[in-house]
Amino acid sequence: MNRLVLIDSHPLLYRSYYSPGTRSLKTSTNILSGGFFGFIMSYITLRSRFPKSHFIFCFDSGASWRNKVYPAYKSHHPPGTLEGFDGQLSDIRSFIWALDIPTFIQSGLEADDLISVCACEWVSSKKDGTAVIVSSDRDFFQLVSEKISCYDDRAKTFYGPAEVEAKTGVKPKHIVNYKALLGDVSDNISGVYGYGPKKAALYAKHNHPNEYLDADELPVFYKNTKLICLPQSLGELGVHLSRAGLNRISDRLEEAFDLFHGRRLRNIDLFEMERLLKLYEVKTININSFGD
Repeated sequence: MNRLVLIDSHPLLYRSYYSPGTRSLKTSTNILSGGFFGFIMSYITLRSRFPKSHFIFCFDSGASWRNKVYPAYKSHHPPGTLEGFDGQLSDIRSFIWALDIPTFIQSGLEADDLISVCACEWVSSKKDGTAVIVSSDRDFFQLVSEKISCYDDRAKTFYGPAEVEAKTGVKPKHIVNYKALLGDVSDNISGVYGYGPKKAALYAKHNHPNEYLDADELPVFYKNTKLICLPQSLGELGVHLSRAGLNRISDRLEEAFDLFHGRRLRNIDLFEMERLLKLYEVKTININSFGD
């Protein structure tokens, strides 16, 4: 099986950070450790859920190109100054690097953009390639196909084409229109006035919004469409990146795909992994569980 698992990493860390079971965890030296512990445990669970799979972690980089289109985009999200959050984020990245698992982060882009490109490039370049996007973000529904699925690890639910349609009332190809009409509270995107889920599903299937939207509603629809659309190829990603930035993503993809095909051995840094597990006083994880 040539399966690529793409992890939307920031939401996974936020959930671990805020989880009632780990929120108050601290080491004997008073270092907050719940986010780190919860994140690593989630990864171990995903490894068990998707055995013999390739993994890529994608991270947000802060403000993205969407903030230039709409300055209020995600403006209600908590700032990255939460106690102990940035330190745990940095150490999680170090732990992933020690595992020699590819990570993607690029200035001006969201993890959504990087996941989209990775998934689509993977399934288009590998005859037997499939991709699973681990995220509860329904923007990813627009990518779902016979070869790309979504997995909500909170609800333990898979979404293929049939499940997307059952959940939203529209096929994956209509998700952008659907969300442009409905809006997205989690991203601080207001929809078109008067469109709830049922009405949005009904009209999202139309290809010409000017036939059913008033003139003052069209700008809202098209702005939302731009915010919700995910780049699905390196070419589309290039609209938002400099040539140098695009080349970096292209090189990283090639490097990651080469790694997956065994052209070089994984270079796991056991010393760094042990250091971090000791720093956070994680005693319930066997370091040998990360071997192939």
